[in-house]
Amino acid sequence: MPTLEDFKGKKYKTLDGDNAEIVHVSVGRYPVLIVEGDGEEQRAVWLTADLRNRVRDSEPYLHEVTPYDDWPIGCPVICRDDDKDRWVLREYSGLNDYGRPTAWANETTKLRLPWKEMRRVYE
Repeated sequence: MPTLEDFKGKKYKTLDGDNAEIVHVSVGRYPVLIVEGDGEEQRAVWLTADLRNRVRDSEPYLHEVTPYDDWPIGCPVICRDDDKDRWVLREYSGLNDYGRPTAWANETTKLRLPWKEMRRVYE
């Protein structure tokens, strides 16, 4: 079960693109309380432990804002899945449904593979 400490210092966006902050974690069916929106239009929403909304249960309601958010599709990256693996040069292809960075497989634009670790290559 996650604790509030697991979420501190992280930034999130909802499926609608609104900023959100996790403000409480408790025990129960919907243990995570978030506040979404900016300024005067904020609202509270209870989520499951895997950050799904009880109404929109098909995919995670919150996604952590990552450094990948500003990367253009197709920019050169190096990727690997383990510290012992060699870095592989690929092209960035966005984030998958679970927020993991993906890159085109073997210079094709048909297959996107997720990677545990990715760094942008600046030319």
